[in-house]
Amino acid sequence: MTADGVDFDMANLAAAMEHLTAAEIDTLPFGVIAIDRFGAVLVYSRTERKQSGYEGTDPVGQDFFNISCFGGAGFRGHIEAARQQGKVDLEIGWFGDFADPGRALRIRVQSGKADKLWLFVQRDPEDDVSRGPGGRRSEPGRRCSKTDG
Repeated sequence: MTADGVDFDMANLAAAMEHLTAAEIDTLPFGVIAIDRFGAVLVYSRTERKQSGYEGTDPVGQDFFNISCFGGAGFRGHIEAARQQGKVDLEIGWFGDFADPGRALRIRVQSGKADKLWLFVQRDPEDDVSRGPGGRRSEPGRRCSKTDG
């Protein structure tokens, strides 16, 4: 598989990532992050860094929930609850990243190999699912800023 055949809406997006190189992941038009079962960042794509406005130190090896705009209990709680049910396959509407705290985000979270979780971030989705019934705003007290990373 090559990055050319990968689409944000494909059913087994995490499985597709397992077959791509880091360079191929960096060419995708949406953000890609992989974390281990403890939340340590394994992959943080170039696209995610650019689109999110993340300017912190290299995130690989750091706790994703401490360095991201998704560190609050609500977002993490969605993921942990799904993980306890077994295989994770979530779609979450959210607002805000480092570049724009009001930006609409569509986030897919899927289980990968070896307890890895893949997070895929689409910004300013056309159908704006972040405003739908499951949409969430950045949590009170959790503001994204350039100094978060």
